[in-house]
Amino acid sequence: MKLNFIIYKDSPHKIYLQLYDSIKNMIETGEALPNEKLPSIRQIAIKFDINTLTVLKAYDLLEKNNYTWAGQLLCIAPATPLDAS
Repeated sequence: MKLNFIIYKDSPHKIYLQLYDSIKNMIETGEALPNEKLPSIRQIAIKFDINTLTVLKAYDLLEKNNYTWAGQLLCIAPATPLDAS
């Protein structure tokens, strides 16, 4: 999965929400496909120079809102909330 977005550390929008919104947008627009594996928490933390707990918080929110599912790896859910309506 290619992460083509920027995280703005000086933005008033919290970093975990920027990450959540960016990945959610990739899912909703079809840039990220069902069952595609997301990068590891460590990979994202290193790429954006952010704390691993921040990434975990964004990933947890994606899973809570049914955009992803967790098996051995975190993957894009087969049906997003928009597909279910």
